[in-house]
Amino acid sequence: MPLTSSVLAWIVVVTIVGGVLSVAAAALFALRAREADVPMLVSFAIGTLLAAALLEIQRHAIETAARPELVTATLLGGILAFFVL
Repeated sequence: MPLTSSVLAWIVVVTIVGGVLSVAAAALFALRAREADVPMLVSFAIGTLLAAALLEIQRHAIETAARPELVTATLLGGILAFFVL
């Protein structure tokens, strides 16, 4: 039982340290960002969130589709169409 408590304590401590370091890095980066760079950074953040959501949905769509190649082709066609726009 003590081993489990020790492992749990390490997990909690490392999680807190990681959270504090990431918030400090984000604050340092935000304080040094120029006003002209903000629209680009917002676009990057939105694109990253959309890509993460797309990859999650794609996995479920391929697992449940009768023809996974059709889902993949449609997804690729949509990405290429938006790229051309």
